[in-house]
Order: sequence, then C-alpha cells, then structure tokens
Amino acid sequence: MPGTTTKIWRTVTGWLILAVGVFALILPGPGLILILVGLIILANEYDWARRRIEPVEKRAIRAARQGVATVPRIVLSAIGAAAIVAVGVVWVLDPGIPRLPVIGTHLPFGGWATGSGIIISGAIAAALLVWSVIRLRGSDEDPAVIVAHPVSRTDPDTAEATSP
Repeated sequence: MPGTTTKIWRTVTGWLILAVGVFALILPGPGLILILVGLIILANEYDWARRRIEPVEKRAIRAARQGVATVPRIVLSAIGAAAIVAVGVVWVLDPGIPRLPVIGTHLPFGGWATGSGIIISGAIAAALLVWSVIRLRGSDEDPAVIVAHPVSRTDPDTAEATSP
C-alpha cells in the first residue's frame, strides 16, 4: 500500500506542477522550468514523462541562456522580478483604490494569500535569474550537464532501483 500512496502523491504533485507550468507559459512565470520539474516528478512513475524531459530541459536551458545573454536583458529581468514583488506587497496591503464599477474600492482577491503568492513568484524569478547568470552566462556547456535530474525507478520484477 505505501507504494500506491507514493505513486498517487507523485502523480498528483507532478500533474499540478506541470499544469502550473503550462499556465506560467502564458502568464508571468518560469513556465518551462515548472514543466520540467513536473515531468521529472512524473518520470519516477511514468516512462512517457521520462522521454519528454530532455527536449523540455534543452528548451528551458536555451531560454534561460538567452535571457542572460546581454546586460540589458539581465537588468530588465531583475526589474521585472522586483516589480512582481512590489505588486505582491501592494496586494498584501490591499489599499483602497478609486471606485470601479465591477470591483468596487478594493483590489480583486486582495489580501495576504494572493499577495504572498505573488511575492513568492517574484522571489522565484529573482532566484532563477541569479542561477542563470552564475551557471549560464557565457557558457556553451551542454544543457544535460548543467541540470542534473536523477530519476530512478524501481523495477517491480526485480525490486531493484534502476537509473535511465
């Protein structure tokens, strides 16, 4: 039974992170990175997910490398991350705004829950920017070497852990 519970948790967590990643492709956020994390979690249980890790990983690393290729891109990314944190702080404070016909005098979904989520998103963006500058700026290293993602799977026939 513990194996079934683990599989359910991995599946639910992997799909949840994967779905958030898909939304983050459209909305501000590290979409490819979240999709990659979701696939890595799912790859512990499903071969189809393991096969999709490498192409997503290469795209994510390529996008991160392009994002830090020039100083203006780094500066704009840092300003963007700081702006996301600032918006989160405003949402936490939930200040009164001029009366709007549809939403009234308060920010939609204003308050601690929404604001802290926005602040965390900005912090993640800043951390990924720092990581990208340190690891990728000016690097021609193979993306497979840059991000290690050990995925092991227990073979039910032999009960031994195997690596891809």
